[in-house]
Amino acid sequence: YNGGLSSIDPNFIYFLGPTKSLLGGSYLIIEKNKAVILTSKLEKEAAKSLGLEVKVFEDFPLKKYVKRFRRIGVNTRLMSYSKVKEFLDLGILVVDVSSELEKLREKKSEEEIEAIRKAIEITEKAIKKVVDEGFSDKFESDVYGELIYSMTREGARLAFDPIVAFDENAAYPHYKTASNNKKPEKLVLIDVGANYNNYCADITRTFLLKRDKEIVEAYETVLEAQLKAIEKMKAGAIAGDIDKVARDIIEAKYPGSFIHSLGHMFGILVHEGRGLRRGANYKLEENMVFTVEPGVYFVGKYGIRIEDDVRVLKDGVEVLTTLPKNLEEVIVS
Repeated sequence: YNGGLSSIDPNFIYFLGPTKSLLGGSYLIIEKNKAVILTSKLEKEAAKSLGLEVKVFEDFPLKKYVKRFRRIGVNTRLMSYSKVKEFLDLGILVVDVSSELEKLREKKSEEEIEAIRKAIEITEKAIKKVVDEGFSDKFESDVYGELIYSMTREGARLAFDPIVAFDENAAYPHYKTASNNKKPEKLVLIDVGANYNNYCADITRTFLLKRDKEIVEAYETVLEAQLKAIEKMKAGAIAGDIDKVARDIIEAKYPGSFIHSLGHMFGILVHEGRGLRRGANYKLEENMVFTVEPGVYFVGKYGIRIEDDVRVLKDGVEVLTTLPKNLEEVIVS
Protein backbone atom coordinates (compact mmCIF):
# COMPACT_ATOMS: atom_id res chain seq x y z
CA TYR A 1 0.00 0.00 0.00
CA ASN A 2 1.38 3.39 -1.00
CA GLY A 3 0.05 6.19 1.17
CA GLY A 4 1.44 8.95 -1.05
CA LEU A 5 3.60 11.87 0.04
CA SER A 6 2.87 11.37 3.74
CA SER A 7 3.83 7.68 3.75
CA ILE A 8 5.50 6.60 0.52
CA ASP A 9 6.18 2.87 0.43
CA PRO A 10 9.62 2.50 -1.20
CA ASN A 11 8.73 -1.04 -2.27
CA PHE A 12 5.86 0.35 -4.32
CA ILE A 13 8.35 2.63 -6.07
CA TYR A 14 10.90 -0.19 -6.40
CA PHE A 15 8.54 -2.57 -8.20
CA LEU A 16 6.73 -0.01 -10.35
CA GLY A 17 9.06 2.95 -10.91
CA PRO A 18 6.19 5.44 -11.36
CA THR A 19 7.06 8.63 -13.24
CA LYS A 20 3.73 10.39 -13.83
CA SER A 21 2.41 10.13 -10.25
CA LEU A 22 3.33 8.52 -6.93
CA LEU A 23 -0.10 6.84 -7.03
CA GLY A 24 -1.05 7.84 -3.52
CA GLY A 25 -3.64 5.65 -1.86
CA SER A 26 -3.02 2.75 -4.24
CA TYR A 27 -2.34 -0.94 -3.67
CA LEU A 28 0.05 -3.17 -5.59
CA ILE A 29 -1.18 -6.76 -5.35
CA ILE A 30 1.41 -9.30 -6.52
CA GLU A 31 -0.07 -12.72 -7.15
CA LYS A 32 1.57 -15.91 -8.40
CA ASN A 33 1.01 -15.20 -12.08
CA LYS A 34 0.20 -11.50 -12.27
CA ALA A 35 0.39 -8.11 -10.59
CA VAL A 36 -2.54 -5.72 -10.24
CA ILE A 37 -2.70 -2.06 -9.25
CA LEU A 38 -5.83 -1.24 -7.27
CA THR A 39 -6.35 2.50 -7.24
CA SER A 40 -8.80 5.40 -7.45
CA LYS A 41 -10.22 7.03 -10.55
CA LEU A 42 -7.93 9.96 -9.80
CA GLU A 43 -4.83 7.82 -10.34
CA LYS A 44 -6.23 5.42 -12.96
CA GLU A 45 -4.54 6.87 -16.04
CA ALA A 46 -1.17 7.26 -14.33
CA ALA A 47 -1.40 3.65 -13.16
CA LYS A 48 -2.29 2.41 -16.66
CA SER A 49 0.90 3.99 -18.02
CA LEU A 50 2.90 1.39 -16.04
CA GLY A 51 1.66 -1.45 -18.21
CA LEU A 52 0.00 -3.55 -15.50
CA GLU A 53 -3.61 -4.55 -15.01
CA VAL A 54 -5.42 -1.70 -13.25
CA LYS A 55 -8.64 -1.88 -11.27
CA VAL A 56 -10.38 1.01 -9.55
CA PHE A 57 -11.93 0.95 -6.09
CA GLU A 58 -15.36 1.97 -7.40
CA ASP A 59 -15.57 -1.30 -9.36
CA PHE A 60 -13.41 -3.48 -7.17
CA PRO A 61 -13.40 -2.41 -3.49
CA LEU A 62 -10.33 -3.70 -1.66
CA LYS A 63 -12.30 -6.12 0.51
CA LYS A 64 -14.06 -7.57 -2.52
CA TYR A 65 -10.79 -8.14 -4.35
CA VAL A 66 -8.76 -9.73 -1.52
CA LYS A 67 -11.41 -11.86 0.18
CA ARG A 68 -10.47 -14.87 -1.98
CA PHE A 69 -6.96 -14.95 -0.48
CA ARG A 70 -6.15 -17.12 2.53
CA ARG A 71 -2.85 -15.41 3.26
CA ILE A 72 -1.25 -12.11 2.26
CA GLY A 73 2.13 -10.49 2.90
CA VAL A 74 2.16 -6.80 3.78
CA ASN A 75 4.67 -4.12 4.70
CA THR A 76 3.50 -3.52 8.26
CA ARG A 77 6.03 -0.72 8.75
CA LEU A 78 3.91 1.55 6.61
CA MET A 79 0.46 -0.03 6.55
CA SER A 80 -1.68 1.17 9.43
CA TYR A 81 -3.26 -1.24 11.91
CA SER A 82 -6.72 -0.23 10.76
CA LYS A 83 -5.90 -1.39 7.22
CA VAL A 84 -4.33 -4.63 8.45
CA LYS A 85 -7.43 -5.22 10.57
CA GLU A 86 -9.59 -5.08 7.44
CA PHE A 87 -7.76 -8.17 6.21
CA LEU A 88 -7.90 -9.91 9.59
CA ASP A 89 -11.65 -9.31 9.79
CA LEU A 90 -12.00 -11.21 6.51
CA GLY A 91 -10.25 -14.21 8.08
CA ILE A 92 -7.07 -13.65 6.05
CA LEU A 93 -3.74 -14.55 7.62
CA VAL A 94 -1.51 -11.45 7.49
CA VAL A 95 2.26 -12.02 7.24
CA ASP A 96 4.76 -9.21 7.85
CA VAL A 97 7.22 -9.22 4.92
CA SER A 98 8.71 -5.77 5.57
CA SER A 99 12.21 -7.08 6.41
CA GLU A 100 12.30 -9.30 3.33
CA LEU A 101 11.26 -6.40 1.11
CA GLU A 102 13.89 -4.11 2.60
CA LYS A 103 16.66 -6.68 2.10
CA LEU A 104 15.53 -7.12 -1.50
CA ARG A 105 16.41 -3.47 -2.12
CA GLU A 106 19.82 -3.51 -0.42
CA LYS A 107 21.86 -4.53 -3.46
CA LYS A 108 21.44 -2.09 -6.30
CA SER A 109 21.13 -2.89 -10.00
CA GLU A 110 23.13 -1.00 -12.63
CA GLU A 111 19.99 0.96 -13.51
CA GLU A 112 19.58 2.01 -9.89
CA ILE A 113 23.26 2.98 -9.62
CA GLU A 114 22.92 5.16 -12.71
CA ALA A 115 19.93 6.98 -11.19
CA ILE A 116 21.96 7.54 -8.01
CA ARG A 117 24.88 8.86 -10.09
CA LYS A 118 22.58 11.37 -11.74
CA ALA A 119 21.15 12.45 -8.38
CA ILE A 120 24.72 12.95 -7.12
CA GLU A 121 25.67 14.92 -10.23
CA ILE A 122 22.72 17.28 -9.76
CA THR A 123 23.48 17.67 -6.04
CA GLU A 124 27.15 18.43 -6.62
CA LYS A 125 26.32 20.97 -9.30
CA ALA A 126 24.05 22.79 -6.84
CA ILE A 127 26.71 22.79 -4.12
CA LYS A 128 29.40 24.05 -6.51
CA LYS A 129 27.14 26.88 -7.60
CA VAL A 130 26.56 28.23 -4.08
CA VAL A 131 30.27 27.89 -3.29
CA ASP A 132 31.25 29.77 -6.45
CA GLU A 133 28.85 32.56 -5.55
CA GLY A 134 30.38 32.88 -2.09
CA PHE A 135 28.95 32.93 1.42
CA SER A 136 30.17 36.23 2.85
CA ASP A 137 26.99 38.21 2.23
CA LYS A 138 24.53 35.29 2.51
CA PHE A 139 22.17 34.09 5.20
CA GLU A 140 21.46 30.38 5.73
CA SER A 141 18.05 30.85 4.15
CA ASP A 142 19.65 32.32 1.01
CA VAL A 143 21.91 29.32 0.46
CA TYR A 144 19.06 26.94 1.31
CA GLY A 145 16.81 28.48 -1.32
CA GLU A 146 19.55 28.53 -3.96
CA LEU A 147 20.30 24.84 -3.46
CA ILE A 148 16.65 23.90 -3.88
CA TYR A 149 16.24 26.04 -6.98
CA SER A 150 19.40 24.63 -8.59
CA MET A 151 18.30 21.02 -8.10
CA THR A 152 14.67 21.41 -9.10
CA ARG A 153 15.55 23.26 -12.31
CA GLU A 154 17.60 20.18 -13.27
CA GLY A 155 14.46 18.03 -13.10
CA ALA A 156 15.09 16.63 -9.61
CA ARG A 157 13.06 16.58 -6.42
CA LEU A 158 14.46 16.89 -2.91
CA ALA A 159 15.70 13.70 -1.27
CA PHE A 160 15.24 15.43 2.11
CA ASP A 161 15.03 18.91 3.57
CA PRO A 162 18.50 20.45 3.07
CA ILE A 163 20.66 21.53 5.99
CA VAL A 164 22.58 24.77 5.75
CA ALA A 165 24.26 25.57 9.06
CA PHE A 166 26.62 28.45 9.84
CA ASP A 167 29.20 28.31 12.63
CA GLU A 168 27.66 27.16 15.96
CA ASN A 169 24.50 25.95 14.22
CA ALA A 170 26.58 23.20 12.59
CA ALA A 171 26.94 21.58 16.03
CA TYR A 172 23.43 20.13 15.60
CA PRO A 173 23.58 17.15 13.20
CA HIS A 174 19.92 17.50 12.17
CA TYR A 175 19.79 21.28 12.34
CA LYS A 176 16.67 22.84 10.86
CA THR A 177 17.80 25.66 8.61
CA ALA A 178 16.13 28.80 9.88
CA SER A 179 18.49 31.76 10.13
CA ASN A 180 17.85 34.73 7.88
CA ASN A 181 19.67 37.30 9.97
CA LYS A 182 23.17 35.88 10.53
CA LYS A 183 26.08 35.77 8.13
CA PRO A 184 28.80 33.11 8.49
CA GLU A 185 32.04 33.88 10.27
CA LYS A 186 34.04 30.62 10.43
CA LEU A 187 32.37 27.79 8.54
CA VAL A 188 29.38 26.64 6.50
CA LEU A 189 28.03 23.08 6.65
CA ILE A 190 25.81 21.92 3.78
CA ASP A 191 23.99 18.57 3.85
CA VAL A 192 21.82 18.13 0.77
CA GLY A 193 20.59 15.56 -1.71
CA ALA A 194 18.60 15.45 -4.93
CA ASN A 195 16.10 12.76 -5.82
CA TYR A 196 16.32 11.83 -9.49
CA ASN A 197 14.08 9.23 -11.11
CA ASN A 198 13.06 8.07 -7.60
CA TYR A 199 16.65 7.62 -6.30
CA CYS A 200 18.50 9.78 -3.79
CA ALA A 201 21.87 11.36 -3.20
CA ASP A 202 23.11 12.42 0.24
CA ILE A 203 26.21 14.63 0.43
CA THR A 204 27.71 16.80 3.16
CA ARG A 205 30.57 19.26 2.89
CA THR A 206 31.92 21.65 5.48
CA PHE A 207 33.49 24.79 4.04
CA LEU A 208 35.95 26.87 6.10
CA LEU A 209 35.93 30.65 5.77
CA LYS A 210 39.24 31.15 7.52
CA ARG A 211 42.23 29.16 8.74
CA ASP A 212 41.19 28.83 12.36
CA LYS A 213 43.76 26.43 13.85
CA GLU A 214 41.27 24.58 16.05
CA ILE A 215 38.78 24.10 13.23
CA VAL A 216 41.45 23.09 10.74
CA GLU A 217 42.73 20.37 13.09
CA ALA A 218 39.20 19.07 13.66
CA TYR A 219 38.51 19.04 9.94
CA GLU A 220 41.68 17.11 9.17
CA THR A 221 40.79 14.56 11.86
CA VAL A 222 37.31 13.99 10.43
CA LEU A 223 38.72 13.68 6.91
CA GLU A 224 41.35 11.17 8.05
CA ALA A 225 38.65 9.12 9.79
CA GLN A 226 36.51 9.07 6.67
CA LEU A 227 39.34 8.14 4.30
CA LYS A 228 40.60 5.34 6.56
CA ALA A 229 37.10 3.91 6.91
CA ILE A 230 36.53 3.97 3.15
CA GLU A 231 39.86 2.16 2.64
CA LYS A 232 38.57 -0.75 4.75
CA MET A 233 35.28 -1.13 2.91
CA LYS A 234 34.82 -4.06 0.53
CA ALA A 235 32.55 -7.05 0.04
CA GLY A 236 32.87 -9.29 3.09
CA ALA A 237 33.93 -6.55 5.51
CA ILE A 238 31.97 -6.35 8.76
CA ALA A 239 29.87 -3.19 9.02
CA GLY A 240 30.69 -2.55 12.68
CA ASP A 241 34.41 -2.82 11.97
CA ILE A 242 34.18 -0.01 9.43
CA ASP A 243 32.48 2.24 11.98
CA LYS A 244 35.20 1.40 14.50
CA VAL A 245 37.99 2.51 12.18
CA ALA A 246 36.58 6.02 11.92
CA ARG A 247 35.37 6.19 15.52
CA ASP A 248 38.75 5.22 17.00
CA ILE A 249 40.52 8.01 15.10
CA ILE A 250 38.05 10.66 16.23
CA GLU A 251 37.66 9.40 19.80
CA ALA A 252 41.44 9.48 20.30
CA LYS A 253 41.46 13.24 19.80
CA TYR A 254 37.89 14.37 20.50
CA PRO A 255 36.26 11.94 22.95
CA GLY A 256 32.48 11.93 22.83
CA SER A 257 32.23 14.26 19.85
CA PHE A 258 31.24 11.69 17.20
CA ILE A 259 27.64 11.16 18.25
CA HIS A 260 26.05 9.20 15.38
CA SER A 261 26.75 6.14 13.28
CA LEU A 262 29.30 6.30 10.46
CA GLY A 263 26.78 5.89 7.67
CA HIS A 264 23.64 4.31 6.28
CA MET A 265 22.28 2.64 3.18
CA PHE A 266 20.23 4.74 0.80
CA GLY A 267 18.41 4.45 -2.49
CA ILE A 268 14.72 5.18 -2.99
CA LEU A 269 14.76 6.54 0.57
CA VAL A 270 17.64 8.61 1.84
CA HIS A 271 17.76 6.37 4.94
CA GLU A 272 16.96 2.74 4.31
CA GLY A 273 18.22 -0.72 5.17
CA ARG A 274 21.07 -1.24 7.58
CA GLY A 275 23.80 1.11 8.71
CA LEU A 276 27.52 1.36 9.39
CA ARG A 277 27.25 1.49 13.16
CA ARG A 278 28.83 0.14 16.31
CA GLY A 279 28.09 -3.54 16.83
CA ALA A 280 26.64 -4.17 13.36
CA ASN A 281 27.83 -7.69 12.51
CA TYR A 282 26.55 -8.16 8.98
CA LYS A 283 28.88 -8.35 5.99
CA LEU A 284 28.98 -5.79 3.22
CA GLU A 285 28.02 -7.14 -0.21
CA GLU A 286 28.75 -6.00 -3.73
CA ASN A 287 26.49 -3.21 -4.99
CA MET A 288 25.29 -2.12 -1.59
CA VAL A 289 25.49 1.67 -1.42
CA PHE A 290 26.27 3.62 1.75
CA THR A 291 26.93 7.10 2.98
CA VAL A 292 30.18 7.48 4.93
CA GLU A 293 29.80 10.54 7.13
CA PRO A 294 31.93 10.95 10.25
CA GLY A 295 31.57 14.19 12.17
CA VAL A 296 32.46 16.10 15.31
CA TYR A 297 30.10 18.45 17.16
CA PHE A 298 30.90 21.07 19.79
CA VAL A 299 27.75 22.80 21.03
CA GLY A 300 28.07 26.57 21.12
CA LYS A 301 31.12 26.52 18.86
CA TYR A 302 30.89 24.56 15.58
CA GLY A 303 30.37 21.19 13.93
CA ILE A 304 32.12 19.43 11.06
CA ARG A 305 30.81 16.57 8.91
CA ILE A 306 32.09 15.10 5.64
CA GLU A 307 29.77 12.76 3.75
CA ASP A 308 30.31 10.77 0.58
CA ASP A 309 28.22 8.15 -1.21
CA VAL A 310 30.01 4.88 -1.97
CA ARG A 311 29.27 1.64 -3.80
CA VAL A 312 30.68 -1.59 -2.41
CA LEU A 313 32.79 -3.65 -4.82
CA LYS A 314 34.46 -7.04 -4.51
CA ASP A 315 37.85 -5.62 -3.52
CA GLY A 316 37.00 -2.12 -2.34
CA VAL A 317 34.51 0.62 -3.12
CA GLU A 318 33.65 3.09 -5.83
CA VAL A 319 33.29 6.57 -4.36
CA LEU A 320 30.36 7.91 -6.33
CA THR A 321 30.72 11.50 -5.13
CA THR A 322 33.40 13.65 -6.75
CA LEU A 323 33.07 16.92 -4.85
CA PRO A 324 36.48 18.05 -3.48
CA LYS A 325 37.07 17.67 0.25
CA ASN A 326 40.78 18.09 0.89
CA LEU A 327 41.54 20.95 3.25
CA GLU A 328 42.85 23.40 0.65
CA GLU A 329 39.79 22.74 -1.51
CA VAL A 330 37.22 23.56 1.19
CA ILE A 331 38.74 26.83 2.37
CA VAL A 332 36.60 29.45 0.68
CA SER A 333 35.98 33.16 1.08
